[in-house]
Order: sequence, then structure tokens, then C-alpha cells
Amino acid sequence: MPLSPKTRQVLKKYVLGEFSWKRVVRSTILIYLILMVFTWLVAPHKVFQPPNPSYKTGELEGQFFIPLPGGEKVAAMYLPGHAGSVSDEDRNTSFTLLYCHGNAEDLGDVSFVMELYQEHGYNIVAYDYRGYGLSSPGYGEARAYEEVKAVWDWLTQSKGLPPEQIIIYGRSMGGGPAVWLATQVQPAGLMLESAFTSAVRVITQVRIMPTDVFNNIFRIGDVRCPIMIIHSRKDKTIPFSHGKKLFAAARGSKQCLWLEQSGHDDLILADKDRYWPAIQAFLNTLNP
Repeated sequence: MPLSPKTRQVLKKYVLGEFSWKRVVRSTILIYLILMVFTWLVAPHKVFQPPNPSYKTGELEGQFFIPLPGGEKVAAMYLPGHAGSVSDEDRNTSFTLLYCHGNAEDLGDVSFVMELYQEHGYNIVAYDYRGYGLSSPGYGEARAYEEVKAVWDWLTQSKGLPPEQIIIYGRSMGGGPAVWLATQVQPAGLMLESAFTSAVRVITQVRIMPTDVFNNIFRIGDVRCPIMIIHSRKDKTIPFSHGKKLFAAARGSKQCLWLEQSGHDDLILADKDRYWPAIQAFLNTLNP
């Protein structure tokens, strides 16, 4: 038996509810604003996860501090390349690497990586973000940019290195400050290892927010120096697609190294037979 118009009206009002596009739009905007605020408040604490310090003052070779405004400081470590440690054709001490390490690690954790670069004849400086290692407390995206710029200034001013002899190297989260710095200065080159397009997109894969943390995909097109992007196809922390998208968005001279044997953290060891020759081939294209 068909329902009367009056019965249908009652069902629509009290059972189905009155449909309103205005209500849908208001609800969508409210949910979106809540997500924005949540991202703004929570994202920094998800991106920055400082471990307990793995080293003490004076414990690491080449350890020192770089002062920041307001009496704060950044813990850093500089190792000169070992001349004669590798064959002449594999040595390139004309360049110095400014190394931005990944999340949940500090100088003590990456010191073995620095020593490997040193053994291959490269000069290298690394540093700890504030809140990491023995650097001053506190962390954040804006602070990360201030820190990497302070290390750059130390290299170019205190050590007197020409910018064309400095390679900016960002691994994982370190790709954020590395890409940003490469848009502010003119280095010899930029190298990114296991980097993401942006911090939020590691989870969402696509842009859903106007705000983000370390928006590398937005900035990399403004980098004017040669770029090399290294990523493993088996990376389960930052998917391989991030490396491919960064490479596609980069302009000008660029190279890529897609690895097969390693994961997110062990490229330099598991894929060393391809890693080191590719690094040297990239540097050979640069003119210090």
C-alpha cells in the first residue's frame, strides 16, 4: 500500500531528517578546521622524536658547539676526509658535506656514517637539532631551518669555505632542512636520501591540508643547484613513491639512485656496492 504524502513528509522529517546542503557544508568545514588544528598541534610531536642522548661532551671526535641567538647552541661534529684512504680516482676532498640526519637519532648514532664518509675521502659536518643530543632544548620546523643555516654560516664564515665546495645532504627527516637551505643559498649540490615529499604526506600520500611540515615537494622546484635523490624501492618507512615524486618535481640538473637491497636506514651498508660509486659519479659532475 503506497504511503500518503502526509506520511512520507512525517517520515522525512522525523526519521530521515531534513536534508540541508548548508548543514553538510558547515559540517565539512568544521571537520576540516578540526583536522587543521589537530595537524598544527600534533604534527611537530610526530615529526620530531628526539632519543635520549647517545654521547657525552668530548666523547666524539671533532665534536664542538655552534652558538645560536639567545644563548642556545647546536652540537656539531666535523671530520676531515682522510687523504690517501682511498684510491686517487675515488677521492674528492674538494667537497664538504653538510649532513642533516634523520629522526630519532643523534650525532652518536650517525658518527659511524660520518666515519665512512671520512674513510672515503670526504670532509663532513653533521649537527643535532635542538632537543636532540647535546643541543639546546626545544624543537620545531622553524628552529630546524635556523639550525641548518647556523651550520652553513659556520662552514662559510668560520671555516671560510666557498659555497661551491659545499654539498647539502639530507637523510629522511633531514631532507626538510636540507631542501629549505638549498633554496636560500647556492651550494655545489643537494643530495637527498630516503626523504619524504612532506611530513604529513607520509601518512596521507596526498595533500589534504594547506599547512604541512617540511613541505619538500613544494620547495624542491626552487632549488637551482644539481640534485641527487637516493631511495630504496623497499623502504617501508617513507615509501619509494616519495623519492620518485621529489625527482619528478626537481628542475635542472638531477640524478637518481633507486636501490633494491636496502630498507630505510641501511642504504649505505646494504647497497654499498652501488651507493659509493653513485656518490662519486654525482660529485664528478660538479665543478668545485
